[in-house]
Amino acid sequence: MTDFAVDSNNYLVLAYKPNDDSFVLDQLSRVQLKYQLVKGEPRAAGFPEGVTHTVSNDYPRDMGVLDVFRSPNLVCLISERVHRFLVQRGLKNVEFLPVTLLNHRQKPVAPYFLLHPTHPVDCLDMVASGAKPGIGDKAYVGDINSIVIQPERLDPELQVLKIKGMFDHIVFGRDLAAEISAAGFTGFEWIAFRDFHRS
Repeated sequence: MTDFAVDSNNYLVLAYKPNDDSFVLDQLSRVQLKYQLVKGEPRAAGFPEGVTHTVSNDYPRDMGVLDVFRSPNLVCLISERVHRFLVQRGLKNVEFLPVTLLNHRQKPVAPYFLLHPTHPVDCLDMVASGAKPGIGDKAYVGDINSIVIQPERLDPELQVLKIKGMFDHIVFGRDLAAEISAAGFTGFEWIAFRDFHRS
């Protein structure tokens, strides 16, 4: 076991930071039951070959490549070099699902991977976070003032994870996030739990 301290100050939310000229992603194709990816259900077993992700033809001049992309399908694409970096960390409950990024002409740009943390953790303190259930689907968190977790519910070995109910966000341990930032990868920034909110 690691001696990593489990509390709200030791985690950061991955946020996406595209460039003005970077690709704008469109659709993930050849994948059935995409909601399973959003909800963190394991998909490595039987994941299809030849999965691709297109880019939007509404932005034909945007052709920049990033290490981290957000998909409208609410999944996260990471480059091959980010994949290599993370695989070396031996992350628990994380799958890397191969996908090819296609350009506007449907030609391959580069191999990517879906960063897919599995088994979302039921650790959000709804009251302390000022969180409300989502409208229409109570399994999702809607409005929230900040993220406050219940430390006893979180395995300290989990350094990349999803919080149950906040399925469209990926959380990283602060130390790992610092290593990722120092490596010079592109397309993202970090949000502290105390600064995270939506309404």
